[in-house]
Amino acid sequence: QLRLRDLGGLVVIDFIDMRQRSSRRKVEKALEAVLSRDRARIRLGRMGPFGLVVLSRQRIRQALARATHEVCEACGGTGRRRSAGGTGLRIVREVQARIARSRGRGGLEIRAPADVVIWLKKHRSQDMRALARTCTGPLRLEVDDQLARDAWAMKGLPPRGEAG
Repeated sequence: QLRLRDLGGLVVIDFIDMRQRSSRRKVEKALEAVLSRDRARIRLGRMGPFGLVVLSRQRIRQALARATHEVCEACGGTGRRRSAGGTGLRIVREVQARIARSRGRGGLEIRAPADVVIWLKKHRSQDMRALARTCTGPLRLEVDDQLARDAWAMKGLPPRGEAG
């Protein structure tokens, strides 16, 4: 069963209480012989006075789910993906950082999925207008549904009046 189910970790086997040490030794030897054919690394303890044997076994195969499934591209295997609001807040912070680094010179074009753009316009329009006033170029928000929910693209734009 250990090999068939590829069980790993600590395993405790409860044998019938044996009064004679020679009987316990025979069972230990038989168990060692059977386990020696196992490819997994096994450490076997001695049988205690209550007929218990403890062994540790390292699993050989990867878990069935790992062998038959792949990591979700949308969530990276976490089972969660960022909400439109969560992505929108990250965009606002990134815009603030980019404007601070450029000292407000030029503008930005931000491309994001429609639900993120809608969230930004509905919940952060004042922030976006305030940020637009701090830079010398336009601050454009464009829909790009080719992007995943938690992805966006940002590129710098030249200051107003300059050819780019």
